[in-house]
Amino acid sequence: MFSAVVLAAGKGTRMRSPLPKVLHRLANLTLVEGVLQSLKTLSPLQIIVVGSGELFSHTEWQRIREQHRSSGSPLQEVVQEEALGTGHAAQMAFPFLNPRAEKVLICHGDMPLIQPASFQAIVEDPEADIVVGATVLSHPTTSSFGRLEVKGREVSAILEVKEATPEQRQNPLGNAAVYAIKKSCLDACLFQLRNGNAAKEYYLTDMVREARRQGFNVTYQEIPEDEAYGINTQEDLLKAPAQRVLRRKMLQHGVMFQDAETVMLSMDTCIGEGTFVAPFTVFEAGVTLGKRVTVHPFCVLSECCVGDDSSVGPFAHIKQGSSLAENVTLGNFVEVKKSKIGPKTKAKHLTYLGDATVGARVNIGAGTVVCNYDGFKKHPTTIEDEASVGANTSLIAPVTVGAASCVGAGSVITKDVLPGSLSLSRAQQIIKADWERKRREKTRNSVAL
Repeated sequence: MFSAVVLAAGKGTRMRSPLPKVLHRLANLTLVEGVLQSLKTLSPLQIIVVGSGELFSHTEWQRIREQHRSSGSPLQEVVQEEALGTGHAAQMAFPFLNPRAEKVLICHGDMPLIQPASFQAIVEDPEADIVVGATVLSHPTTSSFGRLEVKGREVSAILEVKEATPEQRQNPLGNAAVYAIKKSCLDACLFQLRNGNAAKEYYLTDMVREARRQGFNVTYQEIPEDEAYGINTQEDLLKAPAQRVLRRKMLQHGVMFQDAETVMLSMDTCIGEGTFVAPFTVFEAGVTLGKRVTVHPFCVLSECCVGDDSSVGPFAHIKQGSSLAENVTLGNFVEVKKSKIGPKTKAKHLTYLGDATVGARVNIGAGTVVCNYDGFKKHPTTIEDEASVGANTSLIAPVTVGAASCVGAGSVITKDVLPGSLSLSRAQQIIKADWERKRREKTRNSVAL
């Protein structure tokens, strides 16, 4: 059982922005949301966020707070008005720790790419009193990471990079700023930290030296370098390897890409095993796909759920508030917004479904449009099980198409269609025999004159 502490202090000054740093976005989520999302999957006893009053009063943070509260995972906020270092931030959180917590996981709110598996490996180490997340640096001489001094897997100290000598900077083992600390060790060491350094700050990294001095055991677990990526500037945002990390995560979960580098994922994208994603697909925030889904090229999905064995696209747009059951087929140039689509339903061509509830085994013909907006407000449309809607039909909401009914092609439906009935709305077809021959003759005579 463990508690998680997120150190989210830090202003947006280096970001050249008035926005608090951890509220800047990467892959469609704020930085701190990316961290919270990974932590939440590990089901900690609590999540404590240490930050400034400016952060907690921001409307974007209030949205995040409400989202976690409504999902049953409320966040504990601890205000650090004066930024006196990471050690001080951890000290601020200490009185709020759950008494049942055997370990405390401490991480930073500006490192959103660390995946749940990396956090879990650090938390689940059964022997060490402190487990430090470490990463092997590909370019150690230019890296801003602190350095771990180790013997085997034992960590003796962590050096802040600004206090390291050029020789010490050659050490490729960097501090990824994630720590799993047994509560007994935290009790003994956290308030022994001192600020006798150039910055006059309390460094959490000094916990290692203090813990070793008191006889505690300190080891490390490796985190991939592209996960251990901290963001301090706009340039860091631009260079962040988010897509590489997210694609690797998907591949590890059995997702298949035809050309992964052309697919854009969000931090919270969730895709089931056996799903195939074709090129040039964009997953905006809030997308969940089931197993064995096929996403054809040039699709855009946002805040939606797609059930198992469904097929989407090409050129489909599934928008916010939409959910597709299993075995749904949405084809070329189909747009769905705030709609629920039942199992085995098909809309294969050129269709718009907005504010609609569509039942099971419904067939929707090409060119069908749900006309849900009257210029003032949106209205619902219901298409019940096993109905068939012919091509080029307009459904003028609010309207219900009854179960097992049929709407003839080219209809404009303004009234409810009874279950099992046929509904038509067409002008009478007029046929004028020999009209084309006469038109051509008339045209030739005019030209001759």
